[in-house]
Formats: sequence, C-alpha cells, structure tokens
Amino acid sequence: MVIVPDVPDVPVVPVVPIKPFYETVAKAGSRGVRSICVIHGKADPIVPYSYGQRFCNAASSAAVPCKAEFHLLYGADHGFSQREKEAAELAVFLLKKIIATK
Repeated sequence: MVIVPDVPDVPVVPVVPIKPFYETVAKAGSRGVRSICVIHGKADPIVPYSYGQRFCNAASSAAVPCKAEFHLLYGADHGFSQREKEAAELAVFLLKKIIATK
C-alpha cells in the first residue's frame, strides 16, 4: 500500500485499466440503471472526448441497454473552463428530465 505524504492512513487508489471500465458500464442496464448522461469538453487535454462517446455506446448497446446521452461542449476543457455555467445548466436540465419521468 502506498501512503499519501502528510495524510496518514490514506491509500492511493490505483488507476483502473480502461477495458474493465467499459465492461462495467455495459452491465449498468442489468443492474437497474435506466439513464446515463455524459457531458464532456471537446478541448479536454486529460480525457479524450471519444472515451465519453465509447462510454455511452457501451451502455446503449449492452445486452440490457440503458438510455445514454452524450453532450459535447466545444471549447470546454477537463474542468469546463469558460463553459462552467453551461455545463451546470445542462446537468440540472437533464436531472430535472430524469426526475420528471419517475
């Protein structure tokens, strides 16, 4: 176990390989997940937006699919810099839409 300096007893979480990530989301529908929404910045230098697209595709094409929406914000980086308000408003809109269907 690796310990974070100056923070005793807090282990560093290892990076999970990407393939199991998509295998896990492909099982979301069979676990009762009905909707997935990904909001991603087109200018994200950390996580390519294609990962978000693949995430949604894996969820919607699974054996038990769930509704998956992908929203790409042009000019937004990993933290949605310059587009924070738009990202937040989109998230609120989508959450309200999900709540309304229950």
